[in-house]
This record gives sequence, structure tokens and C-alpha cells, in this order.
Amino acid sequence: MWNSKAQHVEAAETAQASLTLGVCWSLTQQLGALGQLRIDWPSEVNSLIVALTTLVAFDFTPLQMNCSGIRDDKAKYLALILVPFFFAITLILWWGAGLVYQKIRRCPGMSFAHTVNSWGLIMQAMFVTVALASISPFRCESHPNGVSTVLHYPGVMCQGTEYTIMLTLSVSSTLLFVVGPTAACMWCIAQAPRRFAVGQDGFWVATRFLF
Repeated sequence: MWNSKAQHVEAAETAQASLTLGVCWSLTQQLGALGQLRIDWPSEVNSLIVALTTLVAFDFTPLQMNCSGIRDDKAKYLALILVPFFFAITLILWWGAGLVYQKIRRCPGMSFAHTVNSWGLIMQAMFVTVALASISPFRCESHPNGVSTVLHYPGVMCQGTEYTIMLTLSVSSTLLFVVGPTAACMWCIAQAPRRFAVGQDGFWVATRFLF
């Protein structure tokens, strides 16, 4: 009986810790999003806003961290919007490796439902980052010489073929990683009462990041 109580307390503490970390990260994203606004922050606040914006938007240019060797603005933007693809491919490979390991060792591996839940957790944590990155090409800044450039990518002018390509990537990223996941979450929420009522455990595991 004592062991059962201890396990219950441990599970509750784990859930509370996860919830606390989720709230803290969400608050960090919201504060980092303020850095996208053209506001003259006080010097005491500006450094914090820059640091949070750098963390949330994965933009390390303010810190002069160009160790990746990616200096072209278009390449930086492409690398940024490909981050969700990287996580998706990693999870798929991990799931496939689990299936192989399951057949060799005869032990359970990572199920597809757990893979979907992991993807949901990652996208939930990165949603603000991905959304800000997706719409960034639409934010242009005018200069005294009459030329407009993308606000966060000053090496790209808001006209021409290169800008059209960037806008195409922006719209595609928005549909895939902003509109798509939002629609999927709304569908899961609508389906949840019926599927939970009939005891579909796989659906519960796959959507645990929502509930």
C-alpha cells in the first residue's frame, strides 16, 4: 500500500514538474515575441529581450555566433524553417529503429502513438518560434534610399525572384507547421470525447500532449 502511494506521489510530482516547465517555456516564448516589436526598450530590459528573442527564434546573430558557417540570409531562413523537418525525420528514424530492435530483442519499442505524441510535444514547444519564423519574410523595412528589405534578413530585398522564393517558403511553412498542426489539434479535441468513451487507448497516448 505504501509503495502504491509513493508511486502515485511520484507520478503527481512528475506531472506538476512537466506543467511548470511548460508554463515557463510558454512565458519565455511570449516575452521573446516582444523582441519582434520595434520598441525602444530601456537598456536594463533590452539585453534580456534580445537574449529571449535569440533563444525563442533560434537567431544567434545578435550574439555574433556564426560558427555554423551559414552567413547568407536566405540560407539562414531555410535552415530555420527546416528545424521541424529535422525533428520529424529524427522521430521517424527513432520509431523505425525501435521496430527493428523490437523484432531482434523481442521487447517493446516506441509505438507509433508515442511517436505522434512526441512530435506534438515538440511542435507545442516550438509553435511560437515556428510561427514567427514563418511570417518573418512578410515584415519589410523601408530605407532612406527607397529600398525595402526583410526586417530580420537585411540582405534580402522585398522584391525580385529571391524574395518570391522566400515568400513561397514562408507560405509553405505556415501551412505545414502553423495552420496544419492547429487544425489537427482542433480535430483531436473534437474527436476526443467519442474516442475516449469507447476506450481507444492509442488515441489517448497519441494526443496526451493536448490532454
